[in-house]
Amino acid sequence: MLYQRAFIGILVAVLSFNSVASDWVFKKSDDVLGIKVFVRDVLNSKFKEFKGVTRVKSTLGGVVSLLADSDNSQNWIHNMRSNKVLKRSGSTSISYSVSKGSGIISARDNIIQSSLDQDWDTNAVTISFKARPDYLPEEDGMVRVPFAKGKYVLTPMDNGWVSVEFFVHADPGGRIPAFLYNLALP
Repeated sequence: MLYQRAFIGILVAVLSFNSVASDWVFKKSDDVLGIKVFVRDVLNSKFKEFKGVTRVKSTLGGVVSLLADSDNSQNWIHNMRSNKVLKRSGSTSISYSVSKGSGIISARDNIIQSSLDQDWDTNAVTISFKARPDYLPEEDGMVRVPFAKGKYVLTPMDNGWVSVEFFVHADPGGRIPAFLYNLALP
């Protein structure tokens, strides 16, 4: 009986792990910038998950500082119009951002809660984030992003380099068909 329970427990764990998402599929790369992009299907979602991988010549603290600089994020995040921190407590923050609309795509707003953790053995920093769509009332003229979840994994390397992995699974909200969203992923 004990072996049967153990076998069932292991089987459930393996099936649960395998049902979360499919394997990553290479989508494209930019050899000049050294960026590789991958996508994968996610169980019970019409929207694909995205992963970007690169490395940058910087200190770990420099990369963390860039990601934490909410006042300047619109200068390097594609289509971001504005971003402001609403609340900060220790290594957790909640921010409100607005992305630009274009043509038939409406502007979107997003409320994100993020937290920073560091692995003291490897010094890798993980900045995890998730949408908090009900944190504030919806704004007129905006489409609220109902779901977003992801993380940055920043790992220091030799000779002043930092490995950067960026993962995002999101539902952009509104009336964007999933197939168009998936095609538009970087």
